[in-house]
Amino acid sequence: MSEMYLGEEKPYRSYDGDGVEESPDPAVGNQSPNDVFGPEEHHDIHYKTLTWQLVAVLMIAEIVSNGMLSLPSSLAVVGLVPGLILIVFLGVFALFTSWILIQFKLRHPQGE
Repeated sequence: MSEMYLGEEKPYRSYDGDGVEESPDPAVGNQSPNDVFGPEEHHDIHYKTLTWQLVAVLMIAEIVSNGMLSLPSSLAVVGLVPGLILIVFLGVFALFTSWILIQFKLRHPQGE
């Protein structure tokens, strides 16, 4: 059984009893269908094995850089006063969610 994929036949993929995808493509290998990172053998950063400290640094860097790059155009759309109100609200929201994550980590130290 196969389906058409952009003019080519895409091979049918089945799953074994453990929920692991059986792929005919050796480059894909046997991975869980819910594995969002995919194979990491040839990557510089192995996301599945990062410590929580490195994950925190990566998340902060991504959030700050995306926020800084989009700030001028966002303020141009909504205006200065509503933009400042939104910035303060989102800052408080970020602090609250950070507090929740810290409390979770302190209650579950076995996740290291």
